[in-house]
Amino acid sequence: MNSRTQMDSIARRRQRLIVDYQFFARARLEAHTGRTRTVGRLVSAWSTAVRRQFLSHFAAPPPRWRVWVRQIRKDRALPDFCVIGPAKSGTSDLAITIMSHPNVLYPLVKEPPSTDPLAWKQFYPTVKAVQRHARKYGVALCPFVGPFLHCLDIPITLSALRPEIKIAIILRDPVDLMFSIWKWTVLHTEKQLVDRIPFLATFPAYIEQTLERIDDVPGPLAATLHSGIYAPSVARWLRAFEKGNVCVFDVAEYFRDRNVFLRRLEQFVGLPNITLPPLLSIANRNPLEGLSPDPATSAKLRAFFEPYNRRLWNTIGTQFSW
Repeated sequence: MNSRTQMDSIARRRQRLIVDYQFFARARLEAHTGRTRTVGRLVSAWSTAVRRQFLSHFAAPPPRWRVWVRQIRKDRALPDFCVIGPAKSGTSDLAITIMSHPNVLYPLVKEPPSTDPLAWKQFYPTVKAVQRHARKYGVALCPFVGPFLHCLDIPITLSALRPEIKIAIILRDPVDLMFSIWKWTVLHTEKQLVDRIPFLATFPAYIEQTLERIDDVPGPLAATLHSGIYAPSVARWLRAFEKGNVCVFDVAEYFRDRNVFLRRLEQFVGLPNITLPPLLSIANRNPLEGLSPDPATSAKLRAFFEPYNRRLWNTIGTQFSW
């Protein structure tokens, strides 16, 4: 297969995989804006619900009958490598890119509802399907990609089952992460309600509240800041797996040049190199427009995260440009 044909095949596969992410983003934006359900929108929602029954991959929980049917076959694979990050670190787009690889057999759903690796099996291809793909293409690997960095039961249970598995940890500048979390929170709240909640209406007000409540445990605002403190969780993943089987990446490298980043990831997990098509859309991108962080709030966050980032650099033995 020549390079042009392979890129066209990857683009088509990516477009199939991204459909449910597009459905999800559209539904959240409609819920946020509170648009009236016209006849046209009701027909569109019905059409989406029908089409969604037969997708090959889901961003959100799949139809129950699809999971039930898969339970008939018990001989299913476990993932061969994991790409793990905090929530809102770009794992959705990275998942679509990885699953578009011709040597990758992807799961039915990106984020399984359980942190028990044995419960993931029902979402993965059968062992025979993996073996057939390997005979045909030389390499066949199954990925697990998701925002599970801080789910510290996963490295314990997964390392007992697959101690040799490769773990790629994807981290994002925590200042950018906080802005993305705020935007995501706004998207998941009705616009009329956002306007009535002072600490949610603007990014500076939101961060002021989170910094004031950092010691509140439990508490959703405090948890927001804790999601950008990486060192303790990264250390747990590093301790759980064999030396050399965990590699830490800055997701900014991925969005700067997907092909350069993918080449490094392919080499680490054992995939053949491919070239991605240019001008790819971003999966699960927040559809809200016109929002941007302000320098003063970013500086305040950078000062807060600085000592935690230094601890991270000591843990992984390298330093990113945060």
